[in-house]
Amino acid sequence: MMQARERMVARPKATGTTAPVTLGAEAAVRASLPLLFDFAGEPFRLVDLDGALIAHATTCPHWLGPLDTARVVDGAVRCPWHGYRFDVASGACAGHPGLRLARAPGIRIDAGRVVAEPA
Repeated sequence: MMQARERMVARPKATGTTAPVTLGAEAAVRASLPLLFDFAGEPFRLVDLDGALIAHATTCPHWLGPLDTARVVDGAVRCPWHGYRFDVASGACAGHPGLRLARAPGIRIDAGRVVAEPA
């Protein structure tokens, strides 16, 4: 756990562009869910939430725990390190109003292609 956290802390700050990113054809993307992708130099994961494609940050803001493989249950992911639970649509943390996931890109379908763009 601590080695993974140290790798995250030592990672350079994101400096990526916020230009829209095409993730692929909608059918192919849905077949690949959950899908990990980078946006503006940060890692995110795309999931299906009641038919809608939603992106969420893959790093817990508490101690930088991994959320990239966390199951989505009732619209939320739980950090495996300390149990913090985050709503994937809003990023809000249940029970800790000051803690929230990094702002995720918005997801839209454009001419049959899935596009991540600044929210």
